[in-house]
Amino acid sequence: MLKALCLVATLRKPRLPFTIRHLNRIFLDRDEVEASRVTLAPEDRRSTHIREIIWPRWPRERGATLRVGVLDGGVGDCSAALTSDGGVALDVPQTLADEAAPRPKLDVVLALPAPLRLKRVLPVLASLGVDKLWLVGSAKTEKAYFGANVLKDLPKRKPHERTVEPVEVPRGALRDLLVEGAEQSGDPALPRVALCRSLKAALPRVDAAALRLAAHPDRGPDFKALDDATGELVSIPRARRLRDVPGAQGRAVLAVGPDRGWEEPAELALFDAAGFDLVTLGERTLRTDVALTALVAMVHDRLS
Repeated sequence: MLKALCLVATLRKPRLPFTIRHLNRIFLDRDEVEASRVTLAPEDRRSTHIREIIWPRWPRERGATLRVGVLDGGVGDCSAALTSDGGVALDVPQTLADEAAPRPKLDVVLALPAPLRLKRVLPVLASLGVDKLWLVGSAKTEKAYFGANVLKDLPKRKPHERTVEPVEVPRGALRDLLVEGAEQSGDPALPRVALCRSLKAALPRVDAAALRLAAHPDRGPDFKALDDATGELVSIPRARRLRDVPGAQGRAVLAVGPDRGWEEPAELALFDAAGFDLVTLGERTLRTDVALTALVAMVHDRLS
């Protein structure tokens, strides 16, 4: 008898709490919410997610409410129903499109990584929460990276423009990666993105009142680098742990370079002139995506 009860308890699926349903979010663009009723086509990935993931796991919620959000807008509940052709009809409150999503308090300057790694990094940044993102060229950045297909939707800097301001990303592969991260976190605020060939086009645009941090490996107290301009060896300032960097809470700008760090000493001098403090995760040389994820999480914890 005891064995039978144990078998039944093993086979029986546990009833998940109602709040688990709210982990499944469906995000819509503003132009999709012009009418209160939004119909997702059967082949739409969001419609597929509702039919094959949400409703089978929580059958009691079929035809009931779903958690939806408008990108860069509000998040709330709406009623959902299956259409005759296999799509999903949503009754979305217009107030969600009228709201403005709170912007994150962190901006990121990122040395443009290889296209495959960039595709992994973008959803992570959107899920962790980034307001403005500058993808910049470093002395160690391969020039071919700027021709990646995922970047083709971003506006290019005009010849007369000396600096670049991040803008809302138009629909395309890059925006889809950001939306993927936003859906994971439940925050509808998408990062604004700019593509810059050099640091000089990005640093003048950063918030001068924010806590400014540039990630760089710790080279030790006696390390010197060759200055190409003078041909002399110059000392490199040591990077500090984030906990040792003073600064008021509010906003922050984080700059993360290539796997081997920023160019020494030229690019470090640019950061110094822009008021950045060098921070490090230790003596280990980390991949860009690893260092970026760790530092963004640590900076957010400091700002909270």
